[in-house]
Amino acid sequence: MASAMGDPPASLFEVVGSTFVPTAAAAGPWNEGVLHGGAVGALLAGLVDDPDQVVSRVLIDLLGPVPNEPLQAEVGPTEGGRRVVRQSVELRAGDRPVARAHALRMRLADVELPAAATEHEVVFDPADRPELARPNRHALKTVGRESFDSLAMATWWEDPRPATPHRRRYWQRLLLPVVPGRPPSAIENVVAAADCGAGGTHARLGFGSWTFLNADLVVCLSRPPASDWVGLECDGVLGSRGTGQSVSTIHDAAGPLGQASQSIVVEPRPE
Repeated sequence: MASAMGDPPASLFEVVGSTFVPTAAAAGPWNEGVLHGGAVGALLAGLVDDPDQVVSRVLIDLLGPVPNEPLQAEVGPTEGGRRVVRQSVELRAGDRPVARAHALRMRLADVELPAAATEHEVVFDPADRPELARPNRHALKTVGRESFDSLAMATWWEDPRPATPHRRRYWQRLLLPVVPGRPPSAIENVVAAADCGAGGTHARLGFGSWTFLNADLVVCLSRPPASDWVGLECDGVLGSRGTGQSVSTIHDAAGPLGQASQSIVVEPRPE
């Protein structure tokens, strides 16, 4: 928790009784009264994680702007069998539900596959990994105040490639624990980073003229993450009807890891 002397927060949320109290590191960039989707997603993902299983899919529904106030979590029972289980969790602000997550987990097993089946191109070469030890201070200059991006997430972006000028490539790492007392889990790190997949849509539209609010975040993984950082290849899939998708391919030190998408409402930014 940030001290009276202005020390940076030590986690995204503090646990006070049965509530999760956001710190300054969970704040969104455009409205200090609203939490960042990456912080909310990481909290929800951690609540449905199980180290003895593979989190194969997390669907996060944002039921509206998640307010910067104490949140209660109601974790549902597990449903399913020996190979596949499902579990849901709901976040509430007072009596009002503000976000939900639905997780699909699969059993862990050692399966011998043909070598060709597991040979994938390593696009984000670990030998080229940037430092990823400091948060994205450029975000502070962009919006004029501290937020999740400038306090909790290390981000390094590559220059666009001439053949794909609208695609964006990011190296990312969650630097702060979601809650005090333990480092970020692998799924918390991946979900927090995946929420930044709107970078491809940003490249096509630009923040200055357009808004593209996401109503959800879907993260699908093929295996447990293999590093404490992720690489995102991001793009936007847009039409002319005011909706679209921000889409990302997720990578880590072992190669392609999965995919993420966000359903977005596209509107001209008010003058």
